[in-house]
This record gives sequence, structure tokens and C-alpha cells, in this order.
Amino acid sequence: MTGIDNRQGDVAMLATDLILASFDILGNAINRNEPARTLTILRSFLVNKLPVFLSNYAAIMFPPLSIETCINQALLRVDSAAFPSFSQMFDLLGKSSMLSEARQEFLFACALHQLIPEGSIEGLLGDVPMQSLPASGKYIRNELVVQCTTNPSRIEELIGELENMEGNAGEIAGAVTEIITTLCSNNDTMTLKGICNCLVRRPATLDTIALFCAPQALLQALCQLLDNWQEHEDQGESQPVYEEFGSVLLLVSIIRHRFALEFSDLGILGQNSFILRYFRSGCESHPIDELTEHENDLLGGWIRGLFETEGINDELMSVCKPAEFHLLVATLFDQSTKACQAGVLAAETLKGGFECKS
Repeated sequence: MTGIDNRQGDVAMLATDLILASFDILGNAINRNEPARTLTILRSFLVNKLPVFLSNYAAIMFPPLSIETCINQALLRVDSAAFPSFSQMFDLLGKSSMLSEARQEFLFACALHQLIPEGSIEGLLGDVPMQSLPASGKYIRNELVVQCTTNPSRIEELIGELENMEGNAGEIAGAVTEIITTLCSNNDTMTLKGICNCLVRRPATLDTIALFCAPQALLQALCQLLDNWQEHEDQGESQPVYEEFGSVLLLVSIIRHRFALEFSDLGILGQNSFILRYFRSGCESHPIDELTEHENDLLGGWIRGLFETEGINDELMSVCKPAEFHLLVATLFDQSTKACQAGVLAAETLKGGFECKS
């Protein structure tokens, strides 16, 4: 039994050290005045990710060792000046409330994952807790997917909850990733548009999702959707198609930029991929003589629509696919500003065209 006991001791030491290191890294980041994004990621790791790791360790621990013991030993070694209790916090002017909340959030997340009993939190904190377990309890990924399938508005609620420090972010992240992948497969771009817009408005939630799901898992499905965009036969107007395409493209662009991903991470197939062309040269203007006849026709149509009386009509948008439009935007803007500089297009007309039609 000595070998087993040694392995048990190693696991307990690893769990204790992992908890302590997570607190130390967060505390040091705050002392170094790291950016808010960094602090939020570290805090979310401590509260949302670490209890998941500890659950795996708990499964291979046997009495007298327990995760609760590891948590208690780690917290005894956490610098109380860096992570004060709430009663101590009031005596530490200038200290971020994040520090005082971190221990409590972590312990309640551990209780949520049934690593410790809720009743032990006050003793571990050395203070009366000022929060409680989430009323909805511990989330289950499959149940969340069913809820969102039945009620799509639930998806946006869950995305908002990704910013909570309660321990449920992992199940939410998995559910959101699965739902987005399914919507891409089913070409449900209308529902997908709402999810993309919600994530774009809350970019910090992407960091939380990335703690549990590789960004590539989202990007590959989204990029393939854009590369193989199919319009719905029953969709009468073209503007909603542009809006849906644009929402997906904006989310893809933000994810790629936020995580500094390479083309190989996007799941792109073939050199003719729209996404590949867009990220390589979408921001570059192309000389008129390098455009195809079809591209020249589209460019002329957009110029007339923006700056002449006929306006942008559905016929133009139906002829010009969203992907074609986004590849023409830089050239359209460049040609318009050059026409203004040459005196062909009045400055007010240029301004009015881009403002009114945006």
C-alpha cells in the first residue's frame, strides 16, 4: 500500500500547490497593475476552471486525504494581506475588491462542484460569507443545450452569465460552442446572428469560453459557413442576408485578432476561400484594371447607390453577394475618396453617402 499512499500524497500536494499558485498569480498580477482583461481571465480561471481540475483530482483521492483538506491547507498559505477577508478589506484603503472576493468566489464554486460542503465555507474564510450558491444550482451542458433549443433567447442570457464568477462558466461555454456549431451545420443564420452580436458586445466572454473550448472549435464552423454561404430560398429581402453575414464575419475577425490566430487555425480549405482572401487582402484597395468585369459592374453599382439619387436597392444587393461586397469595400472607399480629392465628388456628398447608407 506504500506505493498507493505515495501516489495519493503526490496528488494531494499537486492539488494544494495548484490552488496556491492560482491565488499567487492573481495576486501578483494585481500588484503589477496588469490590464483588466488579464485580471478577469486569471480570476475566471481561479473560480470557473480550477474547481473543474480539482474535481478530477477528487475522483482519485481516498480517505484520509480529500480535496477539502487540500483547499484548507492551500488557503492557510495564501497571503492574507493580498487576499483579505471582507472585514479586513475595510481597513485596507485602495485595495481592489477583487482580492477580497476571490477567496469567497473560489470556495462557493468548490461547493457548487461538491468539493466541499457549503457549511464549511465560513470556517475556511474565517469570516461570514457575503454571497451564496447560485439559485439555479450547478449547470449541466446537455440541459442547457435543450433549454436554448426550446427557447433561443436563453442563449443570450447564458452568454451574459459567462461573466459571473460562480463556477458554472465551463458548462455554459461548452453549450454555447455546441449550439453555434449546430446552427452553422443547419444554416440557421438568423439565430446565429443574434448570438454573434451578443458575443461581439461582450468580448470578455470570448476569453472565458477559451478557458474551456479552443477558439478554433468556434472558428472552423463559422469560417466554413462563410465560405459556403447559402441564402434561404424564402428570404425575400437581401438586407437581412447582409446583416447575418456581417455579424458572423465580425465575430470571426474579433476572435482571430483577440487570440492572434494563424490561417491554419481557421479550418480553411482551398486558396479560393473567401475568409483567406479577406484576411490576406480584404483591407487593400485594388486598381480598377485588376478587377474583373463583374467586379467593375458591382463597384459601379455601389458607387451609384451611395452617391446618386437611386440609392441602394435590393436588386444591387441581390446581385452582389455579401462576400463579394466585403472584398470590394476597401476599393469602394479608396475610389470614392480619390474622386473627392479630384473634385469629381463633393465632400458633402461623400460624407452623406457613407453616413446615410451605413
